[in-house]
Parts: sequence; C-alpha cells; structure tokens
Amino acid sequence: MIAVAEIAVPAYVVEHRGAEGYVFAQVNAAAVELWTGRGDAITWPGSLSEAFPEDIAQRIAGSYDLCLRTARTLERDSTVPTPRGDMTIRTTLYPLAKGPDGWPSILGIVTDVTEERRIRDELEQSNARLSLAMEALGGAHWFYDAVRRTFDLGPSFSRLLGARYLPVMSMAEWLDVVHPDDRDDTCFIDLLNGRVAQRTEEFRIVDALGEVRWLRCFRRAVHNGPLVSGIAGVVIDITAEKDREDRLVEQTLTDPLTGLANRRGLEQVLSAAIADAKALTLLMIDVDQFKAYNDSYGHVAGDAVLRRVGSAIDGVMSPLGGLVARYGGEEFVAVVPGLGFTEADRVAGEVLRAVSDLRDPHAASQHGVVTISAGCVTRVAGEPGLDLLTVADAALYRAKSDGRNCFRWARLQGDRCASRTPLRSSAA
Repeated sequence: MIAVAEIAVPAYVVEHRGAEGYVFAQVNAAAVELWTGRGDAITWPGSLSEAFPEDIAQRIAGSYDLCLRTARTLERDSTVPTPRGDMTIRTTLYPLAKGPDGWPSILGIVTDVTEERRIRDELEQSNARLSLAMEALGGAHWFYDAVRRTFDLGPSFSRLLGARYLPVMSMAEWLDVVHPDDRDDTCFIDLLNGRVAQRTEEFRIVDALGEVRWLRCFRRAVHNGPLVSGIAGVVIDITAEKDREDRLVEQTLTDPLTGLANRRGLEQVLSAAIADAKALTLLMIDVDQFKAYNDSYGHVAGDAVLRRVGSAIDGVMSPLGGLVARYGGEEFVAVVPGLGFTEADRVAGEVLRAVSDLRDPHAASQHGVVTISAGCVTRVAGEPGLDLLTVADAALYRAKSDGRNCFRWARLQGDRCASRTPLRSSAA
C-alpha cells in the first residue's frame, strides 16, 4: 500500500469496496488542510457519498470508474462544495494495484485551481466581449507570444482571412498573409527590443480569395517584469475607408467632363517626370476654332466634342504610357516619359490624324471637320528641366499661325529655348 502521508502535496487513496462504493482509505494532512483550511483538523468524510451531494458524488465516481476500467491516468477539473465553500480542484487519478484486502484503489493528487479558473473565465468573457466589439468595428484582436514566436489570432480573423485563417500562426505563416510590398511595415523589432512601447501601422493583407484588404493595426508591448513577453494588437479593416480616399483623390485629379486628368493631376505627373531627368515629350494641344464650333452647334455639342477629342488623344498616348490631361477650356496636354524626338514626331502625327478621323463636322473650319493643333517639345536625357509647358505653348502658337491642323516643334538649347524656330514643321 502506498504511503500517502509521505506525499508533500494534497493526496488521497480511495478504494472501491463493493456495495459501500468508494471509500477514502488514506488522506494526507495537506489534503485535509486544502479541504478545510485548517492544518489541525485531521478529519475527512469516510465515503464519497458522505463527502459530496449525490449528483457530484456520481460524477466523481464516474471518473473513478473510468480510471479503473481503462487502467490509465486521468486528469479532471471539477467544482465541488467544501467546508471552505465552492472550490475548483484539478485531480490527477492514478490506478493502483489491488491492496491486501483485494479492493481496487486509486491515488488522487489534488491541486486548487479555483483562482486559475476564475481568471480564465474572466479572460474568456473579456475575449468574447472584445470579439463582439471587433465584429462591430470590422476588426479583430491578436497576441504575439515572444517566447513561442507565434501569433494567437482571435476568431474575428476568420472573417478577414477566410480559408487562410489559422488560430495560431508562426511569423512566416503570418507574413505569407501580408501583401509582399508591406511586409517590412509589420516588423515588431522596435516593440520587442523595447525601443517603443506602442505603434500604429497600416498595411495590406491578401485573403483566401486573393482580395487585398487594408488593415490599421494598433500594437502595444506586453511586459513580464523588465522583459517584453509579447505584443498585443487590434486590427481594424479600413478597406472601405481606403477606397473612399482613393476615389476622393481620383476626383481631385480628374476632369469631370472628359474623365482625363486635370491640371493638378498633370502637375503631379509632370513634376515627377521632370525630376527623373530622362527623355520626355510634351504636347500642348488646342481644338481649332472651338469658339466658332460652340457658336454654331451649341455648348452641349461642344462638350461632347471635347470628350471625343480627349478620348482620341488618349487612345494614342495610353499604349505608350503617356498621360493626357485637360488643361483648360479646349486645351489638352499630353506627357510621355521616355519618348525621344524621332518616335515623338511620328506619334504627334498620329494624334492629329486620330482627331480628324473622328469626322466631326465643323462648318466654320476650312477643313470641314474638327481638328487640333499642337506644340511639341522633347527633352532628351540630361537636359535641364525648364518650363516645358511654356516652351510647348510657344510652339503651339506657331502651329496656329501656320494654318492650324498641324504641329510644330520647339527645341531646348542648354538653359535657353528656341520655341519660335521649329526643328521640323509637320502637317497632318
């Protein structure tokens, strides 16, 4: 027979004595103190039915029966009434060989987990409330364990990731979800080494359907003493917000009549292209005798012509990676980064032909159809970034003076321009 009194932790031996049921054969002082809260009270109920109400006693007896029947160690948590009040205990049951009396017996090692269970229940309730709040906000919560180096993702992540959702992810698995261009933004180094206590980042993830979602992530370091033990975070799905921002930006950079870029959009592209110091071609374009067209056909028809002219110009420039903008009124500007003079001369002719081929009647024009004139300038790589718009506009003036429906070239010469002396005169 095992000597329970020599075991330092709370322990007991229970025997199954036939019709008597389970009877406590041995109980050490540590178990009695745990049960009563008094070290001097060496009393214990004799049988299982005396120790607990009938329903609890039956449940515990079922665990004992399973332990003996399977001859395997079992661990059970249960909340039971004691002289000290309700207590949650964790009991590890070990089946023993039959003693001298031949009764089947079990060794039980007992641990009080009441406080642990209370904290766990509170945590589960808090997580449930947090998950509900995250669902309402379109977000989710997570925790990065710095020791295990894993992400524990809240259940709300299933909505964000779909089939890619795993409750626990390694760093590599998580980064596989993040958009390749944003993986540096999800680095935790500054938080883990204590340089910062919290950070907010925005980055993209790719869900199970391949759709890109924008997340705003709030992160805070969690300390265990002086060491950072992990990082807690909350993410909010801001995809709709980003879409609205993109639409607003697009609206501020787009001409509402033609759908092309407006002057602000042109300035952004042109500034970047000039700063790049590579070859660049710019065309300043004007619809010929447009005031007369409006006087003859009305402003509604004039607006329709501007849309068709803009579309025709864009049809030539877009395949080349160029931008077409409505500069104002009947004026358009086309910018093509990387386009040198020889190729640009051919493209300028194609632009004029694309518009005249629309065959929009224009009774006030000597050509009988709507046409355009253009002033062109090409800056070769390494030349200074002068005011290309002014240079091209001077060339446009020459094209209009030379009879319209043609284009004229201006050339940059060092820090001066020869805008009124074309390198080449071309007509559509």
